[in-house]
Amino acid sequence: MTLIFRHPHMISVKNCFIRGSVIRYVHLPSDGIDTQLLQEATRKEVLQSRQQGTSK
Repeated sequence: MTLIFRHPHMISVKNCFIRGSVIRYVHLPSDGIDTQLLQEATRKEVLQSRQQGTSK
């Protein structure tokens, strides 16, 4: 959490369940993302979905 002064009651929270429909934005630090790995995983998933679509 980056804005502790806005949400001081969340300081002691170590983990929690957040319903997916509640999430609007997710901010990730750019240095924490391996873009090459992300692109490769995306390519693999697209190829798999194309193969499944043509094999039906």
